Amino acid sequence: MSRRSSLDSFSRWAILCSLCAIAAALPALAQQKADVVLRDGKILTVDSNFSTAEAVAISGNRITAVGSDADVMKTAGPNTKVIDLKGRTVVPGLIDTHRHIYERENYDGKLTPDQQKNYPVDWRGVTSTQDVLNQIKGIMDKYKFKPGEWIYFTNKLSFMGGAQGGGNQSKILFDDLTRWELDKVTPNNPIAMSEGIPDQNGRVAKSAANGST
Repeated sequence: MSRRSSLDSFSRWAILCSLCAIAAALPALAQQKADVVLRDGKILTVDSNFSTAEAVAISGNRITAVGSDADVMKTAGPNTKVIDLKGRTVVPGLIDTHRHIYERENYDGKLTPDQQKNYPVDWRGVTSTQDVLNQIKGIMDKYKFKPGEWIYFTNKLSFMGGAQGGGNQSKILFDDLTRWELDKVTPNNPIAMSEGIPDQNGRVAKSAANGST
């Protein structure tokens, strides 16, 4: 047998084996039906055209089909859970943009300040500007920030309900905690600090070294 004939025979044999493998797999593929089908609804796909559909099929943790009821129902099998939405709307997962996701309690306390890049300053017991500066210096010494790196401090104090944050602490925060005081403990880093509650969205900012507040 010539070399060419041997190669041709091998090629035919390889193709035949491939076809047999595909044929054997077809029944299994045909049996792979959706786990869940949501039909008769308004499916907001949020694609580039913000198009809508009637139905969606889900297999495992993946969306496997979106389209008309007739087309998507073709993916349903005897064990598929079919839910009639009766005109209800289905949207992708959304995030509440007002959630304070930087707060540790929203992560069950599992993230460290360094993981959040959010360093709390505890005002309980603060009676002087130096008390605050000592805390900030402790944070600076612990985390060894690179010069020029922005640092965000959260002032844990409240001026509501007559609780923590009396007149003396408000004077420390708003009058005495100047850029020159902050420069003593953050000379090479720009920083931002929250102003406490109710001004949690307010910020005090200082650029590195000679910046202004």
